[in-house]
Amino acid sequence: MSAHKARRVLDQILGRSYRKTLTILELMPYRACYPIFKLIYIAAANAKHNMGLNE
Repeated sequence: MSAHKARRVLDQILGRSYRKTLTILELMPYRACYPIFKLIYIAAANAKHNMGLNE
């Protein structure tokens, strides 16, 4: 995946809430969405487990 393709997706979710971000990534048709979705989901799970933060 190129940086340009990932940036196209990341620009759409910049500054949005966690839930809204996951919804947007699920509905976008780009191939770069799935790895970014996994990255955000895992980062939120780690923050919740390790630091006791909310999603």
